[in-house]
Amino acid sequence: MSAETHAPASEPTDFIRDIVAADLDGDGDVDLVTANQRDRTLSVLHGNGDGTLRVGQHVPIGSNPLALLAMDHDRDGDVDLVAGQFKGQFKGGAHRLCLNRGDGTFAGSAEVRLETAREPCDVALGDLDNDGRLDVVALDRPFGGLHTFANLGGSVFGPQTVSYTHLTLPTNREV
Repeated sequence: MSAETHAPASEPTDFIRDIVAADLDGDGDVDLVTANQRDRTLSVLHGNGDGTLRVGQHVPIGSNPLALLAMDHDRDGDVDLVAGQFKGQFKGGAHRLCLNRGDGTFAGSAEVRLETAREPCDVALGDLDNDGRLDVVALDRPFGGLHTFANLGGSVFGPQTVSYTHLTLPTNREV
């Protein structure tokens, strides 16, 4: 059995799993970030304001990114990134937090312990407990689990507070 290696993509074309748009560098132009599964990076593409993009930074995150979320995690006015990761079969999922330095570059990533059952395919934020801090909601596949994690402050999240593996929708819905 031979090991397979992948060179980092010079452009974000290496099996992109998700994309987000946000002004990462504060210049008023929309920037893009892609989650690149094979080379295990996030690629930052800075908007030029004329509809074109320039390749910025490739942020290594250590495992397969499947979902992205742009938000101001540390409340410093800069857009940070959260990446949901698939760590491997039977190893579950985790999330990584990438803090923006304020200029649209990121100081690597730190694992945020939000363990999900398998593959985090989407991530959302909201103040679910009305404490003024953004909590995390993660959607898992292939089982369709929905998991919530309370933000305890800083980069600390509480244990999974709600977990739904089967959601039943009403069969009679008016459109």
